[in-house]
Amino acid sequence: MNAKPENMIDETTDTEKYEEIVFMQGDEAEEPMEILNVEGPEAAMEFLKQWHNPGEHMGSDSLGHGSQDKIFEKDGYIMSWNPYLPYIGLVYDTEHGLNEDSIM
Repeated sequence: MNAKPENMIDETTDTEKYEEIVFMQGDEAEEPMEILNVEGPEAAMEFLKQWHNPGEHMGSDSLGHGSQDKIFEKDGYIMSWNPYLPYIGLVYDTEHGLNEDSIM
């Protein structure tokens, strides 16, 4: 019998709009938070981008940052952080590359 279970989906849905690249908190967030405070958000984002291997991360349909988080966006990347807890994270908007390709 080759029937698929009813809950199987053949095509990719667009619910995973964001690729979750990295999330650091507590002690592991010290280095990127220091970079953020000393060199600014672009430098901190560049540091976090070293963990981006496209297609190898979990996807999400929404951004996971809280209402007290600070946000920095550039080139489809969205970095959020909270200096009081502390934590910092980076996601990638998977639709960014599609939009850029369609313009060209």
